[in-house]
Amino acid sequence: MLRNQLEAWRTRLAETGWTPWLILGLAIFLRFFLLGIKPPHFDEGINGWFVDQMMKNGFYKYDPTNYHGPLHFYVLLLSQTLFGRNVWALRLPVVLVSISCVWLAFKFEPLVGRTESRIAALAMAVSPGFVFYGRYSIHEVWLVLFSMLFILGLLGLWKFGAGEYLWCAGMGLAGMILTKETYIIHLGCAALAAPVLFVSNRLNRLPDERPAKQTWDYVDLTLVIGVGAAAIV
Repeated sequence: MLRNQLEAWRTRLAETGWTPWLILGLAIFLRFFLLGIKPPHFDEGINGWFVDQMMKNGFYKYDPTNYHGPLHFYVLLLSQTLFGRNVWALRLPVVLVSISCVWLAFKFEPLVGRTESRIAALAMAVSPGFVFYGRYSIHEVWLVLFSMLFILGLLGLWKFGAGEYLWCAGMGLAGMILTKETYIIHLGCAALAAPVLFVSNRLNRLPDERPAKQTWDYVDLTLVIGVGAAAIV
């Protein structure tokens, strides 16, 4: 009985057109509700201090020992320029990025299925941990967004070979580099996953084990690399 009810719920979740909007609305509410009620954390204060220095100097002086890229600081500078120097403006960019992560989960539908992508988006929308960090002005949520974009690109290139997935992979990688030096850990995990996938497929073959024919060319690849490099430099 319980199994039948769960299966019926999965079917309704997959077929209902307004479900993504409901999930996004829930994510928006949980991230904006009483956004400024919690006092700033030490990390948020440090990030705000970097923005204050940018206000004085006009640019972010990159320090490799800080292990953080410049993207978050420049977006914070824009937010505080538009909305003032306050906690709400300090947290707004990460709130929007966190909501974007939930939205991006829906884009995995062609790769993993409608029901699975919506359940993943719902889990991200209500996860206490992700809601907490999605209301917290630090770099990590940016890294989640760009990591998701990077993986979406890799999986899309394997299954469909379309040029838009090349852009997803390239811009995801560039965004990770611009966010935090720990991007190298994510790339290392992706590299380790390749031989694991190879061995797993040898033991239990997948129906679509071969990559799709790629529809992009070297001009597209050069353009993606050029845009990513320009953003980093």
